[in-house]
Amino acid sequence: ATARLETLDQSRAEWNQRMQTWLQERSSLMNNANLSAQDKQAQLIELRAQRFNASEITRVEALERISEGKR
Repeated sequence: ATARLETLDQSRAEWNQRMQTWLQERSSLMNNANLSAQDKQAQLIELRAQRFNASEITRVEALERISEGKR
């Protein structure tokens, strides 16, 4: 049981790190004044698909909305 909890903790820590990295990258992209809103959206979709699998993308989008609400 302890090994499973350690594995779960490690998995959560890795996910949290991936999300922090993604949110920073996303913020940089969204703050890029040289891109149109349409270009930003296209790049976000492409980058999400590169960094996350299909089942993670829904979760990522929800966490992005939560992150936006905190600003």
